[in-house]
Amino acid sequence: MIDRTEEETLYKRIEKVEKLLRQDLSQGARRIWTGKLRALQELRWQKANERIEALARFGGAFIEF
Repeated sequence: MIDRTEEETLYKRIEKVEKLLRQDLSQGARRIWTGKLRALQELRWQKANERIEALARFGGAFIEF
């Protein structure tokens, strides 16, 4: 499960990459940072799903994806 500081760090990293992508970059650099942003966003969704599943287990419910 992700803790608050981990979550805050993840959001800060996403914000930094988004800010970087608003700048004028070469195509290669933009492609690399766009991939990094997608990976960070995927991690954010994965961690959110883990929290939901943990809450469901804590409440005695079962969620099937």
